[in-house]
Amino acid sequence: LLALFIGGISLVPLLLIICSAFLKIAIVLTITRNAIGVQQVPPNMALYAIALAATLFIMAPVGHNIAEQVKERPLDFSNTEALQGSALNAIKPLQAFMSRNTNPDILAHLLENTQRMWPKERAEQASRDDLMLLIPAFMLSELEAGFQMGFLIYIPFIVIDLIVSNLLLAL
Repeated sequence: LLALFIGGISLVPLLLIICSAFLKIAIVLTITRNAIGVQQVPPNMALYAIALAATLFIMAPVGHNIAEQVKERPLDFSNTEALQGSALNAIKPLQAFMSRNTNPDILAHLLENTQRMWPKERAEQASRDDLMLLIPAFMLSELEAGFQMGFLIYIPFIVIDLIVSNLLLAL
């Protein structure tokens, strides 16, 4: 049980990245830094610290709701099934957050692909609320949104670069 707990704790940083707004914020900040034209200012550590602070701000209501769920129905460590049930109940606010921020087209595409790629009995049980579909769909949605936002931020810098280069060539 201790090994399972330690293994679970080691996955927390990964879950922080893929189940929160961190990925989108980090992508937008990195693209913005590149658009400005500086490669290492601010350094990556500072960029990720800013992304982490913004993520904590964005995810605070979800964390509060998870804490409320755990207070109402504490985690039950008596057996595996009870632990799984209470953990699934505790993450319902996170699941709702991911559902709200997931592109429905991406989720539908992944749901269609389960019929082709997963074993038949598992594919028949798959639904839009299944974490095995919701987490990758959310992560892909965050990547897509992050790159779209970054692209929109990058465009004015390209226009400014073109105008300045044309003005300098005209001199």
